[in-house]
Amino acid sequence: MSFLDGLRTIELVYWASTLIGGTLFLFRMVLLVFAGDIDGLDLDGVDGDFDADFGDSDLGFKLLSLQAITAFFMMFGLSGLAFLSANISDVLSGFGSVLIGAFSVWVVGLILAFFIRMQADGTLRSINAVGQTGTVYLRIPPDGTGQIQVTIQGGLKIYDAKSATNEEIVTGESVQVIDTIGESVLVVEKT
Repeated sequence: MSFLDGLRTIELVYWASTLIGGTLFLFRMVLLVFAGDIDGLDLDGVDGDFDADFGDSDLGFKLLSLQAITAFFMMFGLSGLAFLSANISDVLSGFGSVLIGAFSVWVVGLILAFFIRMQADGTLRSINAVGQTGTVYLRIPPDGTGQIQVTIQGGLKIYDAKSATNEEIVTGESVQVIDTIGESVLVVEKT
């Protein structure tokens, strides 16, 4: 406690910001690494997701996430302590600390936006096959279904297929997908 007795009020503010912001920042990072996505984390009624969306930005990120707020306080405190140890005035250290804290929010936002852009939806949608050309894998009878091989979303897939004209299409013949029936049957015609 003797350490705290020798501190001025501004130094106490910087130390508190550093310790609280840094602890929460590290805690959230550890949870992110070990628990995955923790947005919306509910700890005894306290919502852990404090996002404020500022419209459609080019970065596509939510500026005021809990991670950005904790980064602000951590960097605000650390930079304020550094400025004071360099004998910079209280006013300039406060101004500089706010700027560095805001910069850290911006950097965290860029990092989050980068991770958002890296996310991909791997859901295979048969509607994406419409217009594609494929090859009959199993004969398509006039009144039933067979199978075709078609490239969808960058991968060669096998789908059940039905003839659009109710004619038989033999194995190895080239077909074009013109429609879908649900998510599992493609409607094809000879090319």
